[in-house]
Amino acid sequence: MPRTLADAAEKGWAVVGAAAEAGSVPVSLFKVDRPTVLVMGNEGYGLRATVKRCCTSLVQIEMAPPPSSSGSGSSSMRQQQLVDSLNVSVATGILLHQLLTTARQ
Repeated sequence: MPRTLADAAEKGWAVVGAAAEAGSVPVSLFKVDRPTVLVMGNEGYGLRATVKRCCTSLVQIEMAPPPSSSGSGSSSMRQQQLVDSLNVSVATGILLHQLLTTARQ
């Protein structure tokens, strides 16, 4: 995998890794301006270090902020509205949608 990604980067492709960590750009701010490879990691551990080093950019999905405590409803209802983790297929769909949307603009 690292060799394939490095080859793509050498040929001018953007190699974009999905990583929910400091330094990752919110995907809504990432502009697709050339052919792009989206790299997804393992649901439990994310991208392997060797794969992450091959990425030219890292993006993350912006999660909704916690609901205001001033609103009505029980505490458990507010907690159910928050999502802090997505499985890899859902995350891939969200990222692809956002990347394709920005590529058309």
